[in-house]
Amino acid sequence: MRILATNSCGIGDFVLRQPLYAALTAAGHELTLTVRGNSTAFAKWVAPEARICSLPPSPVSGQLDMDGPDVNALVEQVCDPKPDLLLIPYFFWTRFEEKVAIALPDVPVMRSSGICLGSGARTLPPESRRETVVPVPPGIPEMKKIELLGSVVLGKPVNWREVILTPQESDLTSARATLKTLGLGDRPYLVVCAGPSIDRFRGWQQDKWAEVLLWAAGHYGLPMLFIGAHREHETTETIRGAMGDSETYTVCDRGLHMGGIAGLIALSSGYIGRDTGPMHVAAALDKPVIAIFSGNYWPRFIPTTRTGIAITATVHCIGCVGRCEFPEPYCINIVTPRALIDAARHVRLDGNGGLKVHRLDPAEVAPPDVVRRLEEHRLANPRMGWEKYLWPTIARYAAGNPVFRDRLLEDPQGALLEWGVELPPGRKVKVMADTSDKKHQVLPVAPVSTAAM
Repeated sequence: MRILATNSCGIGDFVLRQPLYAALTAAGHELTLTVRGNSTAFAKWVAPEARICSLPPSPVSGQLDMDGPDVNALVEQVCDPKPDLLLIPYFFWTRFEEKVAIALPDVPVMRSSGICLGSGARTLPPESRRETVVPVPPGIPEMKKIELLGSVVLGKPVNWREVILTPQESDLTSARATLKTLGLGDRPYLVVCAGPSIDRFRGWQQDKWAEVLLWAAGHYGLPMLFIGAHREHETTETIRGAMGDSETYTVCDRGLHMGGIAGLIALSSGYIGRDTGPMHVAAALDKPVIAIFSGNYWPRFIPTTRTGIAITATVHCIGCVGRCEFPEPYCINIVTPRALIDAARHVRLDGNGGLKVHRLDPAEVAPPDVVRRLEEHRLANPRMGWEKYLWPTIARYAAGNPVFRDRLLEDPQGALLEWGVELPPGRKVKVMADTSDKKHQVLPVAPVSTAAM
């Protein structure tokens, strides 16, 4: 079967789809992938056997001229030869997906549930018989979303645990040449991604990065190589200046494509930085990862690395997807350099110690006025319970996946963590399975009698 899969997403989302594309290729399907421009040079790392078609500026940002010659030519290119299935693994349905679906009026569509973005009224109605929608809650980890979609596409339960990239020799050769011109040669180094994010929610303050990176340079005894886009150059130069005599290098001013950056990550000894696409590349290349997270996408994008740490502050509004109601993103800004250093000092660059997730209590790290503001907001905006909105999807997934079902029955706390559900201290969940001759019913907690008080 010929499958056209659109990837209107960023680098991190694309990397995490590698198990799906590998499984489809192994099953004998022919893949055509549309990939955003900055990911095109890197796409063969994710799907070596696929035909790659480059998407101009991000359709998510609304920068794409949907009636322009570039988009029309791209639609014509991806529709020839005509695919047997249009696969949309992204949580968004953008105007580009809309245009391709219109151009393929009799081709079945399979997609994750999600939202329209800039597409207005969809020509393809949700109840269309040609469309299969796989229910995917927005807050669960991305790997779990891909598992859910993959189970439907492949027609069997899947349970992926790691992402495996295929480094391209041309990118590695280019990276070696870059290291030579920088003066690093064959010496080991750490890659750093500490520049500003494209939104205001994932960037950490420059002085905090400088303090952490100064510690890391001394702790590991390795030079630091700053990677990122050209827009990150000014910030990284400020951080490098604050690091004094520490040995640092940068390629942020070189305009490298993602293939070249991936090559530098592949040749490195590990990654330090924020939650971003290169972090997922490092994790998939089995590099130790030290990463700080904001709460807007937590825990959706926790890396798949076998060694490292991920740290964030457990504010009540985690999962806001960037709709921050505060003057600054407290979820990341209240994380202190000392907290990150204390967590990171146990990460060995030559070890396999597993990923340690550190969730900081705001009351222990935030200033009193911030704690008060967070508490007032929490009381005014009580969050919905996972039991009502996430449990039905978990139960459906367990019904079709015997391995996960057994894990859910034996270790519900651990199984729920795979879906991003962390139970409060002291709270436990017991999962029981109905059978043909036994049915379970749950009584709610009995109210406290006022007479006994």
